[in-house]
Amino acid sequence: MIETSIASLLCEKIGIDFQISSPRVLARVVRKRMEAADIRDEATYLALVTSSEEELRQLIESLVVPETWFFRDGEPFAYLRKILSKGDRFAGRRPLRILSLPASTGEEPYSIAITLMDAGIKPADFQVDAVDVSRKALDKAIHGIYGPSSFREKNVEFCWKYIERSGAEYRVAPEVRGAVRFLQGNILRWAAVNPQGAYDIIFFRNLLVYLNEEARKQALRAIDRLLGEGGLLFLGFAEPHHIFFPHYIPADHPRSYAACKPRPEQAAHAAPNANQPPFPNQKTAAARRLSRPAPKKADRDRIDARPWPPPRMEASGPAAVQNAGGKAETPERRREPLDRARELADRGMLAEAGEICIECVKTDPACLEAHYLLGVIALAGKNEEQALEHFSKVIYLEPDHVEALVHLSLLMEKMGLEGQAERYRKRLTRLGGGSPLQEEV
Repeated sequence: MIETSIASLLCEKIGIDFQISSPRVLARVVRKRMEAADIRDEATYLALVTSSEEELRQLIESLVVPETWFFRDGEPFAYLRKILSKGDRFAGRRPLRILSLPASTGEEPYSIAITLMDAGIKPADFQVDAVDVSRKALDKAIHGIYGPSSFREKNVEFCWKYIERSGAEYRVAPEVRGAVRFLQGNILRWAAVNPQGAYDIIFFRNLLVYLNEEARKQALRAIDRLLGEGGLLFLGFAEPHHIFFPHYIPADHPRSYAACKPRPEQAAHAAPNANQPPFPNQKTAAARRLSRPAPKKADRDRIDARPWPPPRMEASGPAAVQNAGGKAETPERRREPLDRARELADRGMLAEAGEICIECVKTDPACLEAHYLLGVIALAGKNEEQALEHFSKVIYLEPDHVEALVHLSLLMEKMGLEGQAERYRKRLTRLGGGSPLQEEV
């Protein structure tokens, strides 16, 4: 079938395997492109898309659908502002160089520029390079005009100083647009034409989980090469730095998904701990199989891309568990150790975080958040079998848990179980879990 050959071509060009992640979408888009080109023969169209850069571009534009908004996830930008406000982290580095990739329709790079300007940095003292493979997305970004759906975060009132409203349209102010340079390309080409350590800050969010394994490895090497020593890297909520960049130093800011590239003297201390298993002398507690609690209507109706580590939530299972003294232990009382576990995991203290989660599972075998954290910790220790066990328990307890579905799809792909990986990705698409792929209809 032509879809297999085109999927291989796309995988080579942009690293996303649409045959695995969204085969029916690929088939539908290919047929539409054949109709647009007035071609009925598959071999003829394959020859066209292989030889024509313009047709390949049109095909990619039809497949890639942007999903982004201003100040997405909130805390990464709060942390960036905090770092810049201190004034000493990047002292002497002017202009400050920032890379936003993928830039999509521009909401992220403009959010970065607004954050810098509101922290007191003049546009002449920084440069944001915004790179994306989609020409259509970049055209929208350059114009800087958006609708209400691009503004979903709360507590970002400061941004209205830099955005002009006209009816139902919101236009980014000229001084903000002038601080961002939009360019078409992908991470591998960008790394090839820029010197090592070209950037002080890189936003590389929500792309790794959609790349195949080989493309992911190449992208990781490219990002590491582009980021200067001591620079800041921001990843997406489902891309924990200690999995993809194990030697980086985690930011001391919950849910910022940020890490610092160590300088040589820091790397020497970080390297010995990078490959240590999270549980050197322990096994995780085995959870009994429980009947799944019926979801509340509000939970069924909600589409929720939760950040990593997970936000505050009530633990699954009984509303109150009896502790040793006979006193009911409420979900609120169980929050404290889980909060501590998340804090430790954020700081890279995975063994300590894992021990707390194990105790939580012993007390409440249906503690969803503890199982999720244990899965992430197991991945960091390269124990994929243990990670698979915990993420599977999360999905059993909460079938629509976005991050667990992302990790399970990656694990299935790595294990060569493409059919199962595809099923998880289809569930993610139906949930609206931040996929850049076009939804199936």
